Amino acid sequence: MNDTEKIILDDKTDVMDLNNEPEELLDVDIKEDNNKKQKPKKPRIRWRDLPKKKKIMIIAILSVVLLIVVAVVLFLVLKKPAKTPSVIVQKDNYRYENGTLVFLNDQGKDIGTYECTNKNQDKCYVANYSGDEDLDVKKIIYEDGTIFLERSEIFANNFVFVTDGEKTINLYNINTKSIDGKYDEIKKFKDTMVIVAKDGKYGLVEISDDKISTKIDLNYDYLGYYGYDDNLIYKNKSNYGIMASDET
Repeated sequence: MNDTEKIILDDKTDVMDLNNEPEELLDVDIKEDNNKKQKPKKPRIRWRDLPKKKKIMIIAILSVVLLIVVAVVLFLVLKKPAKTPSVIVQKDNYRYENGTLVFLNDQGKDIGTYECTNKNQDKCYVANYSGDEDLDVKKIIYEDGTIFLERSEIFANNFVFVTDGEKTINLYNINTKSIDGKYDEIKKFKDTMVIVAKDGKYGLVEISDDKISTKIDLNYDYLGYYGYDDNLIYKNKSNYGIMASDET
């Protein structure tokens, strides 16, 4: 073999030696490259390592945040619902306030209340005396043709007729807060006596300071009053007649 061939052979041997480099050396090189790529870890901050001023500042901030949260929760829990706008209607001898009648004496002072079953202000009020259309008596008529109906009084600052609903008229005792009678219609008679009707039958009651007395039972088909004397007009079945008040 000549010298030229020998050199070539040596070069090939070197190349083969490089290709056959041990795996351990390659692994070391890869690990070194990976270590270079990894970012340095930040040191952990522990509470005990913080300076005292910083600890105080953090505690103060957390306390303020906690107080704000508690205040918001209390506000939402204790917040009162918005009040319903007041509905006040002032009439002759009473005042309607959000479903309650407040009765007034002759001086306009409050003397008692009544809780309406029907909360409509047009359905709960001190009852009116009904007009007697069957009799030829003086009537006050509005421009629209409706008849003026007189408001019933409050008797002895205690008893009052209250319309509560479509047809019901309650005879209400202010002192005891009780309903002492129920009627469909009332008519004015004289002094403290009132014509009352129920289920199509008419009678007469007298009201004193603390009680109600029945003067005529609910037996008549009709009772009326002219308004200028002491006589009652009555109907019993098909018969009409006049009854003097002192006969009751």
